[in-house]
Amino acid sequence: MLWSEALVNEYVEKFCDKHDVYVDFWIADKYGGICLIGDNFFDFIEDIKVDIDKNRHPDLIWEWYGKYIEAGGKKEYFPKYKYYKK
Repeated sequence: MLWSEALVNEYVEKFCDKHDVYVDFWIADKYGGICLIGDNFFDFIEDIKVDIDKNRHPDLIWEWYGKYIEAGGKKEYFPKYKYYKK
């Protein structure tokens, strides 16, 4: 599914405001795909959109990301963010 630039901007702005971060760049310049925020890589649909749509606690995504990296960074071995601590 393709996302409009306006919709991606709206979600990313909310995410960045919520977490007091900013997007460094989009991987391979694919806007709405995977972006680098600090030293962290987030998928727009799987992580950023879920965080905003589900109104998750601000600390939860950082907790999940840390544990995800400890698990080897492979989502097949660790739950996706949308399934983490519902």
